[in-house]
Amino acid sequence: KGYTIKMMLIFLTEYEEEGTCFGGPFIVAPNWEEAEKQASHCNITIIGSLSESLVGPVIEKKERVLH
Repeated sequence: KGYTIKMMLIFLTEYEEEGTCFGGPFIVAPNWEEAEKQASHCNITIIGSLSESLVGPVIEKKERVLH
């Protein structure tokens, strides 16, 4: 108990340097919106996703609230 399982997607990115585009790092996120946040933070552009290639389930521990 206390854990959730999330499916994560792989997003492809690129960046530009001195007028030339280069392949950027992969972003692993649950959806496009979250990937955009990460890309914006790193000043890179998302160019697509590997929709068929899901990262295996990611298990997150839920925070417990004591009353």
